[in-house]
Amino acid sequence: MARPARSPEEIKKYKDKIMVTALGMITKNGFENFSMRKLAAKLNITATTIYNYYSSKDEIYLYILIMGFDHLYEDLMDAHESHFDVDEKIRAFIKAYIDFGIKNANYYELMFVRDVPKYNDYVGCKEEKVAQAQLDAALRNVSAWELVYNDLAASYSVLKPSDKWFHLAKIWAGAHGIVSLYNSKVLNYLIEPTTEMMDHYVEQMVSLLFISFDT
Repeated sequence: MARPARSPEEIKKYKDKIMVTALGMITKNGFENFSMRKLAAKLNITATTIYNYYSSKDEIYLYILIMGFDHLYEDLMDAHESHFDVDEKIRAFIKAYIDFGIKNANYYELMFVRDVPKYNDYVGCKEEKVAQAQLDAALRNVSAWELVYNDLAASYSVLKPSDKWFHLAKIWAGAHGIVSLYNSKVLNYLIEPTTEMMDHYVEQMVSLLFISFDT
């Protein structure tokens, strides 16, 4: 007797399971060592079954990135909209970024650390449309950072439009640095990375940021 067709909810759940398993394999062994055959073996299914849901390993990888960037964007926008005061906005925003990177280390690794394929690598390929969707998801996060800069510029006249990317890169680098040190466990050799310590880091980072704007 034929198996009943999966419901849309079941299909989504199954596709998410495939992506989560693939994410773990890619971050552990590298994208270059990832294959549909190995993924099928890990899931104890046939590669043909996976091809019913994804056309290639690259498509799976791109959808993983879309999921990660969408999640990060939601967290950043929630943080941005949770406060009226600009000082509190920037604190919440930076903390949301750091929290995402720590709680979703595998996603963060692919999104911001690993040397993995980018949009330009898929131009002219069958995955170009999905790659464009992935790029759009990533750029939405850039627009979230721009909102933060606009908030800051409205309160600090020293901030000029021409300096936007310099200041955003400085803020982003600080947040990325602490995530990378935490996830690599380098911090464990220096200090116990507790929640209180991370909150203190954000506070110090924001305080130094505002001091630089006042000078």
